[in-house]
Amino acid sequence: MTTSADASLPRPTRTGRGGSPLCHSPGAPPASPLIFITSIIIIFVMKIKCTRVGREMPDQQQRRPVGRPPKPGRRAEILDAATEVVAERGLETISLAELAKALGCSTYTLTYHFGTKEQLLAAIVAHVESALQTEIAELAADPGTSGADLLRRYWRGTREPAARSYMRLWLELLVLASRQPERFPGFQERASTGWRALAADILRQRTGSDALATLIVAAVTGLELDLMLDPTPAAADAALEQLITFIEDRGL
Repeated sequence: MTTSADASLPRPTRTGRGGSPLCHSPGAPPASPLIFITSIIIIFVMKIKCTRVGREMPDQQQRRPVGRPPKPGRRAEILDAATEVVAERGLETISLAELAKALGCSTYTLTYHFGTKEQLLAAIVAHVESALQTEIAELAADPGTSGADLLRRYWRGTREPAARSYMRLWLELLVLASRQPERFPGFQERASTGWRALAADILRQRTGSDALATLIVAAVTGLELDLMLDPTPAAADAALEQLITFIEDRGL
């Protein structure tokens, strides 16, 4: 209840700069100085935080880890290791992420060097073909090596566990290329005119017969397939010895 004496007292009015009132509601109670000061402090602190965030964001973006481009010289090393892994696990059953994990690198490293998975597989195909041709050329480097000795040395290498994996990969490629030639363009042609042609040419020089050279290459290829089907090499070994005896009996 307000007495007449209270009503006659002037109500204090807070004014800002130039004498303008801060509170325009005549019936509202005066604002507490503590609340006003606290509000100013909060606004000041928020401005400081926003300024710091604005300054820190570019620094954080600069500190954001970025994949370092691998050394181009590593491509051959990665290709060797990738071919070995794919030979063990197969072409169709391994993803790019699984291959990267097996190699101990990132998918970025693989795509940096090879592009897509299909491009990596194409590089592996070319690598396998090149390795086979190099192996045969090294075996036949000595022109004095007979056809029989050449077959023995080649077969000895074929029986190695690593060689079986590569042969399994080559056969898988051959089947896939026959079904999807557009996926591995030219592989079938290179398979018949690449290392097989090289082997036939080497044998032709020693046998003097195109037909006999082709027969020997086909027989060895069939024995390699038999070796894939039967883990015990006894039967394939015996068959190869028969072929070698046939060659030696003819002085080849």
